[in-house]
Formats: sequence, structure tokens, C-alpha cells
Amino acid sequence: MGKPHTGEEARRMLTLLSGKAHSVITGFTIMDTNTKKKLSKSVETKVYLRKLTVSEIEAYIKTGEPLDKAGAYAIQGIGAIIVKKIEGDYFNVMGLPLCSLTEALKNSGFRCFEKLGT
Repeated sequence: MGKPHTGEEARRMLTLLSGKAHSVITGFTIMDTNTKKKLSKSVETKVYLRKLTVSEIEAYIKTGEPLDKAGAYAIQGIGAIIVKKIEGDYFNVMGLPLCSLTEALKNSGFRCFEKLGT
């Protein structure tokens, strides 16, 4: 699902997702420009939205938050109240699976914690 640009698109998306689970999948690639070695990975998080009433959808759209957010909700904002539960990485739903990215960088030889003193 992309990002809605109008209230009508947001309404359609939220109605479709209401009371259901969906997957958020984010992919990334790390490339060593010296060796041309690449590592690509995708991370999937399952998000369960609670059943929304028509008035709840309308009220949420009026906040303006659903516009320009993938799936018409922002888990890190007001949209958190429509998320029943997640299975997987919260940061993946926000847009970047930080733990998986850090592990992949470490496995590629990048020193992620060097400046932290570890």
C-alpha cells in the first residue's frame, strides 16, 4: 500500500485495513564500494489494526496524520491507538529496521559501536 494523498484515499485504506492484519516489508542493501560485495535483506513485521468505526476513521483523517503515510497511519503518532498489536520490529513499521540493519552492517565489517566505547 502506498501513501494516500487525499482524505478519500486514506478512508479507503483505513477501511480496508480495519480489523485485519497486514505485513510491512522493508528492504535494504549494503554495498562495499571497494569490493563491490553486496548484501540485501528484507524484514517483515505483521501489524494488526483494531476494528475501526466510520466515525473513528473520519476523526483520524481530520487530524491530517494519515495523509502521506504508507497505509494511511503513523504507528509513532496518533495512529498508535488504532494498532492492536505487532509481530516483529516496531522500527520496521516506522520505516527502517534498525536492529537488522545494524546486525547486517556489523556482519559486513562495519564498526557500529566504536564511538560508543564498546
